[in-house]
Amino acid sequence: MKSYPASSCFDPISTPDFQNSSYQFIRTQFYDFFILRLPCSNTQFTIGTAAWQTCSVWLGAGIALLRQGEYHDAEAALQAANVRNNHNAAVWGYSCLLCLHVGDARVHQADRARAVAERLDLDDPTLLREVTV
Repeated sequence: MKSYPASSCFDPISTPDFQNSSYQFIRTQFYDFFILRLPCSNTQFTIGTAAWQTCSVWLGAGIALLRQGEYHDAEAALQAANVRNNHNAAVWGYSCLLCLHVGDARVHQADRARAVAERLDLDDPTLLREVTV
């Protein structure tokens, strides 16, 4: 994976403008995330959580941290997302994935999180595939 210096995370396109809505910010960070600029998206989502205390921003931070293998911080971010909206199926799905990554001791918790995600109609095929593998 290609590494990016921290200074490249703060280009004019992805630097949060606190006057704009959180939607634009979240959208930009997911673009960073999906083109595998994980260190940048992680840094930006962390900045976003300070500005916008929304489920979407915390979920984005949790996903970025999970993908980087920072499981303790990812769990904290996913818990914060769940506090803000405990009816978000993606939060439960990524919580399940996190529990599966942590190890056999958390399989029971992963199963409970998967059951809640299914009950809430989780419809992300990629996440579903990862959880069931």
